[in-house]
Amino acid sequence: MRTIIKSITISMLLLGTIMLAPDADSTIKGSTEKKTSIASEKQTSLVASQPLEVKVTMTKEYLDGVRETEEKVETIWAMEDFWASYTGWTLVDQGDGFVEFKKKIDDLSPEVKANGYFGIDINEQLTIFLGKPAEGQIMESFFPIPVDTLESKRMEELEKGIKIKDKEHFQKVIKTYSGKNMTGKQ
Repeated sequence: MRTIIKSITISMLLLGTIMLAPDADSTIKGSTEKKTSIASEKQTSLVASQPLEVKVTMTKEYLDGVRETEEKVETIWAMEDFWASYTGWTLVDQGDGFVEFKKKIDDLSPEVKANGYFGIDINEQLTIFLGKPAEGQIMESFFPIPVDTLESKRMEELEKGIKIKDKEHFQKVIKTYSGKNMTGKQ
């Protein structure tokens, strides 16, 4: 987008310079003033005379499956500044009066960091609960766990809930229960 705007600006300035080249009867001073005036008129037409208002939707997707969405109305005077303020975000969709972005966050959501537990749900899937599994709210379910081949100690841990400590602990528990180390054999 930035390259297109620069190309248009340069093209318009070159066109204006060619069209306004001084003829033999005009003075250098007069033609320079005329060129500057027309060039600046053309340049200002590239900047919005009225601000553009758009609804911006930003969705953060965390490792634990939690999604946070924020919506706001933003006033845009220069598109270049608008796009620069969303560096690091991925454009999902845009249309007349709206823009939608997403960003994958390589970390756990604030809720899960504060009060997240791994457990097993009624469908025997590894699940993250907000609070202990017995009374917690389901945040995300991952994959089924073959409970009939699961060690009783591990089954008991899942029923009570395994407090999620941090990102590394989260990944370790996922790996442990993904089927590779289910029986405790390494």
